[in-house]
Amino acid sequence: MKKCPACFKTEDNEAVRFCRHCGTELFYPERFGEVNKTIDNTTSIRTRKWCNITKGSKNKSMKIRIEKPSDYPQVECLVKTSFATNADDDGTTHEYLNELRTKSVFIPDLSLVAEKDGKIIGQVVLYKTDITTPNGIKTELLLSPICVHPNYFRQGIARAMIDEALRKAKEMGYNAVFLCGDPKIYSKLGFIPSYKYDIRHITDPTAQWSMARELYKGALAGLSGTIDTI
Repeated sequence: MKKCPACFKTEDNEAVRFCRHCGTELFYPERFGEVNKTIDNTTSIRTRKWCNITKGSKNKSMKIRIEKPSDYPQVECLVKTSFATNADDDGTTHEYLNELRTKSVFIPDLSLVAEKDGKIIGQVVLYKTDITTPNGIKTELLLSPICVHPNYFRQGIARAMIDEALRKAKEMGYNAVFLCGDPKIYSKLGFIPSYKYDIRHITDPTAQWSMARELYKGALAGLSGTIDTI
C-alpha cells in the first residue's frame, strides 16, 4: 500500500505512481529512504530525494515569502508544534525566535515563511553571525531556526525554503551560510563541516555539526578563523 505525502490518502494499487486525489508522486512509507524496483529480473535502487513540492497540484498553492509582523503569532504556534516532535528540544525555540527578531543581527528580508491556503506551514531565518579572523571580524549568516508543520513533513518544503533563503542572501551580497545541525541531514543540502573551510567552532575545532555552505564557489577561500554559533 502506498501513502500520499501531501494529502495522506492511501492507494492499494502499487502500479499507480501518482496520487489520484492530488497528483503528488507516491512512495512506500516503509521504504522512504530507498525505492526498490525489480524489472525483467534486474533490480535497481533509486535513492529518493525530498519530494518535489511542485509535482502535486495540491502543493502548487504554496508560496514562500518574507515574514510579516502580523505572522508572528501563527509562526510561534508553528514553531511550538514542529519542535514538539523533537525529543532533544527544550521547548524554548519559539522564545529564541521572538528574542532574535529584536536584535540588530536580525534581517527581516531573510526571515521567510512557507504559506499554503492562507496557513503558514514552514519558516526559516538567516541572521548575521561573526567569524573571528586574524584580520578582524567578518560577518556572514547563520541559519536558525527552521521548521515545517508535522502534517507537511517530507514534501520538500524545508529544502525549498532554504533554497529561496540562500538565493536571497546571495543577492544581498553575502558569501556563506553557517548552521549547527545533523550532518546526515544538511550534507544533502550542500553543507559541509565548517572546519573544512578552516573556520572552526570555538568549542570544538573539528565539530561535524558546525556546518557551512558557500553561496558561490570559492567564497570562503583564503579565510580562516573561529565561529561561535548555537
